[in-house]
Amino acid sequence: MTSSRRAWRSSGSPSPPSPKECRPELETREGDRILARTGDRYPTRVADRPVIIDRAEPAVWSTDPGMLTADELAAHERDGFVTVPQLLTPDEVGEYAAELDRLATDPAVRADERTIVEKTSQQVRSVFEVHALSEPVAALIADERVAGRARQILGSGPVKISV
Repeated sequence: MTSSRRAWRSSGSPSPPSPKECRPELETREGDRILARTGDRYPTRVADRPVIIDRAEPAVWSTDPGMLTADELAAHERDGFVTVPQLLTPDEVGEYAAELDRLATDPAVRADERTIVEKTSQQVRSVFEVHALSEPVAALIADERVAGRARQILGSGPVKISV
């Protein structure tokens, strides 16, 4: 399920908005038209309301054996994510939650050009290259429990993460 479909489902609306409802100036072939008009590969970022769009690329690039089962890979392809129960210990979850709180409130992180802050709420929405700003996050994404699954999904070999 795409993030825009999840957004529509969580909105409580009985039916998804059509592309023309979201952007009346666009034709129904919304994916190509929005891309042509905005140059944005992710048109949901520029739509006024959530829009259902088909995924342009696969979510899973490999079916090679690895840490994830065939059912987990199928779930990732279908949903765009997979949950791994008990991947992290409760203590680790607490440590990473505290680090996220720190990142969201750290004035230096908020001022960094890689940080996107919501205009109305002033809350941190996204932090790009977060691994370069946070040693705990860098360690987490390099952890084989995470990196091994990412390599399996992406069908890639070892990846060097620059900090």
